[in-house]
Amino acid sequence: MSIILLTEVKSVDEIDYIATAYNQNTANQAAINSLDSIKPSLRSAATFNSFLAILMVAGFVMTWFANGKNLRASMFEKIKEA
Repeated sequence: MSIILLTEVKSVDEIDYIATAYNQNTANQAAINSLDSIKPSLRSAATFNSFLAILMVAGFVMTWFANGKNLRASMFEKIKEA
């Protein structure tokens, strides 16, 4: 997941670099405009993937807390007590 997020962020940076480095030639303007139109999609994808990564980590933490106990042993202890 971190590779995907890093790729999305670096892609926006590279588009900005290309736009500043190659804007001298007017023939490149159509391609630069096309790349600029992709940036909002990349930013929204990075936002959604960041939210997904947070949910995944939260799920792992909740699973760790829930499965940290030996549920079978605690069930047998309750049966013995009864």
